[in-house]
Amino acid sequence: MRSWKTLVEVTDPNGRAGTVETPVCALTENAAATGIIGELKADGYTPTDGRVIVEPTGTCTHQ
Repeated sequence: MRSWKTLVEVTDPNGRAGTVETPVCALTENAAATGIIGELKADGYTPTDGRVIVEPTGTCTHQ
């Protein structure tokens, strides 16, 4: 698994807009982007335009 930093423009449940930066462990860049969008929606955030910036940060370490 690889480690990724994801950046997504969102609106929270109270109507405030901003950028959410989240670390993600996933096999591919696409999986990281898809996974974080699903998690944000489940937590009540609305992605502003659906774009996700994904940057590799290394290898995931699970302890």
